[in-house]
Amino acid sequence: MGDWGETQNDDLDRKKTQDFNFNVGRALETLRRELPMVFYVSNIDLSVFANQITICDGSHKNRVVMQKSLYSAAVKSLRVASSVSFTYPSMNVKKIEYIESCRTIQCNVDIVLPDTIRIEGQVPKYFLLFYNQ
Repeated sequence: MGDWGETQNDDLDRKKTQDFNFNVGRALETLRRELPMVFYVSNIDLSVFANQITICDGSHKNRVVMQKSLYSAAVKSLRVASSVSFTYPSMNVKKIEYIESCRTIQCNVDIVLPDTIRIEGQVPKYFLLFYNQ
């Protein structure tokens, strides 16, 4: 028979693991449901996002780390711009996966900006967004 304290610690560890797995599942489902609508819906659930979000192009050469509030402001700006003009950015979700080794949710998306939006330099279409959990 084991010590009562060991059993209690095992139960606490199991509960923490179950809670963590539940939250990862909730975050994955929220991203799967809401990320494609990020430019069209104003009440996106940002609670599943990390405080810092890393955005990089498909080659992983160009990276930007930004605060969740800045990311949210950029998305809102694009949403407002598209509502008052004929520009309609879109986000196509290609893959969402949980990487257990770094406890991160990685989203491979294709952000399509209309031809009417001109940005200096070449804008990569494929971004990876990382959400730490």
